[in-house]
Amino acid sequence: MVAHHITPLEACDIVTIDGIAVTSLARTLADLGSVVRDRRLVGRALTDARRRGAGLDGIRSTDPVQ
Repeated sequence: MVAHHITPLEACDIVTIDGIAVTSLARTLADLGSVVRDRRLVGRALTDARRRGAGLDGIRSTDPVQ
C-alpha cells in the first residue's frame, strides 16, 4: 500500500511562472527524492535543471534548511 502524505507548503516553496503558482525547483527535487526508490533519478533531474540554466545558488536560496 502506498500512502500519500501532504505537507503544507511554505511561502519559499511556491513560485509563480506565467501566472501559475508552482512549487520551487528545490521543493520539487525534495519531493521527488521522498518518493522515488532510485536516488539517481533525483540526480538526473538536478543535472537536467542545471543544463537548463538553474544555478545551485538559486536552488539553495529556496531551501529553508540552509
